[in-house]
Amino acid sequence: MAISRRSFLQVGALAGMAVPSSGVLSALDFASRSEPALASKPDHLTWLTKSSFHDQLHTTFKVRSERAPWTPLQLIEITDLAPGASHEAFSLIFFGDAEPPLRQDTYRIRQAKLGSFEMLLVPVGRAQSGQLYYEAVVNRLG
Repeated sequence: MAISRRSFLQVGALAGMAVPSSGVLSALDFASRSEPALASKPDHLTWLTKSSFHDQLHTTFKVRSERAPWTPLQLIEITDLAPGASHEAFSLIFFGDAEPPLRQDTYRIRQAKLGSFEMLLVPVGRAQSGQLYYEAVVNRLG
């Protein structure tokens, strides 16, 4: 039997009201108590801007995959995806050898000046030399 989203939300709201509030941690309390723990471990990537990467154009980034040790890739291109917009959106193109090729996945990345962070890399092409191109897109809305 299929249940609609509306029915699911109505039943959930009624169930939530039926639970006695004493001794039960509300969702808002839980979020406010969890926030400091999350804030103490910020995602390093949130601090890296297009300018940060532009300063590292044509430098080596090391990518860690499950199947291979650290793989060096070179940042070869940065493209602004939202020129003139109020938010920052850009594409990073990396180039290098990777045997076996890296599949689309989130990888741990290290770079001498930028430090260590995680980023989704997508294979986007292969050069005649056999080297591979990978793309990462950063889109910060708002």
